[in-house]
Amino acid sequence: MQRVQAYLGDFLNNTDIKQAAAVHATACLQYIYIKGRIMKEKTTIYLTRHGQTEENAQGLFQGQTDGHLSILGREQARMLRPKIEKLQFDAILCSDLKRCRDTAAIALTGHIMADEIAYMPLLRERDLGNLTGTKIEGATLNESVESNQAVRERAIKFIEYAKRLYPGKRLLVFSHGFFCKTLQGVIEGKPYYDIPLMDNCEIRELNI
Repeated sequence: MQRVQAYLGDFLNNTDIKQAAAVHATACLQYIYIKGRIMKEKTTIYLTRHGQTEENAQGLFQGQTDGHLSILGREQARMLRPKIEKLQFDAILCSDLKRCRDTAAIALTGHIMADEIAYMPLLRERDLGNLTGTKIEGATLNESVESNQAVRERAIKFIEYAKRLYPGKRLLVFSHGFFCKTLQGVIEGKPYYDIPLMDNCEIRELNI
């Protein structure tokens, strides 16, 4: 027992071991600090889709036209209001197309940040070219339609913008069906077709 105690004493008093332990402890603390910084700077997106439009109800391609909220769409936007009131966010970003702007205006009625909405072309729906205004059923996409890759690149640009201007912040974002699918797919590393289409005025939480 005395030999064991003596050995342990020598071990604990060994300068090299103390230095190694100190280096290890410092590295651990640095890791915890850096990881904490990364986690702290993670940007949260509360992503929502505009309310139903008359064009949605008629089964028409809207693309980057403004669109017109239907009676149901306006009611969906009103129903979104109490859900938004439960969220805490630092900024509001919205597609500049009218169907999104109208949804945001209704959903944020009376909210303290209702006058602080930033409208962004980056958040627009896919440009559907000469299919805009035509029936969705039976349609075939053609070269006039914005490509999947082009929409994906817009989504990446938006993510880069959000991370650069709003590190560690929480964002309420109003956008469109196909763009929302693409954006979530980029964030989660999945193709857009593996992402379920958002319901009108559904909210999804994403982290970037």
